[in-house]
Amino acid sequence: MTTGCNLCCVHCYNESEITKFRKNDNLSLNEWKRIIKEAYEIGCRRVQFIGGEPFLKRRLLYTSILLAREIGYTSIEVSTNGTLITEKDLDFLKENTVSLAFSVYSYNSNVHDAITAKKGSQKQTLRTIKRALEMDINFRISVVAMRQNEKEIKKTVKFLKSLGIQHVKTNTVEPVGRGCNDNLITADIVDQQILDRPSFFKINYNTFWRNKLGHNCFLEHICIAADGNIYPCLAEREISYGNIKSTPLNEIFSSEIAQNFRNLNKDYIEVCRDCEYRYCCFDCRVKARDSLINSFYTKSWWCFYDPYKGQWHKKIN
Repeated sequence: MTTGCNLCCVHCYNESEITKFRKNDNLSLNEWKRIIKEAYEIGCRRVQFIGGEPFLKRRLLYTSILLAREIGYTSIEVSTNGTLITEKDLDFLKENTVSLAFSVYSYNSNVHDAITAKKGSQKQTLRTIKRALEMDINFRISVVAMRQNEKEIKKTVKFLKSLGIQHVKTNTVEPVGRGCNDNLITADIVDQQILDRPSFFKINYNTFWRNKLGHNCFLEHICIAADGNIYPCLAEREISYGNIKSTPLNEIFSSEIAQNFRNLNKDYIEVCRDCEYRYCCFDCRVKARDSLINSFYTKSWWCFYDPYKGQWHKKIN
């Protein structure tokens, strides 16, 4: 909804900051209404409003939520840093069955605030989280691991669960925007992502056949940026399907370029195409892309399986 944000997180995929929305947010309210309607018409039933910070565009956010609820979206979520949310906002979200997604970087306020570049931000975020918990508003929390907080991840998760929060997940920095800074990632963080044994916890009957039909993310997701550009997913910003200002969403979604990426299963990926596990594992092309050789179709670096020998190589400790 916006590239603007009242925080300036060191790892932000969108490179958001407070001044950006003044020049980068080009879609009008009527255009957003049209997008929400067109997305529903092509089959979308879940919508997430994200930024930047969506509550910088409170009128647009409220209007979009009400429209999505009226049309019939079954899941509405707002991804927010929580620092701008008021009691009135929480009442509105509760009334319209809207879920929230937060990021908490550390139980230590100094570490959290250093990552967001805003003193007092952890206190404000936790205040909103605790109030949402009291009001029984559905929400989830992501703890993003990076150099600045990696030694505190377990304590942070434990701290959040001690508050009674159930949905806490750890993630790694997306290599997009400010997240491309190599100084954010350590050897330990890389090591924790390595797959050196058959462990496919995300797979079931339905996801297996979805992965056979197309890409596990691109097939079912679409990202609409604040300037109207359409991307395969939230983190993939080098490939654009087109712009909603000039072309209806149904035409963009069914275009040749969109179909090529939506249908991108592991049969198209180097080495993976010869692997018996290819429809079982999760594939993130954003993280897998080899920028050194400009290859979008390279095997995921974290996979240590050799399909030609049928062997898993052990990571070096």
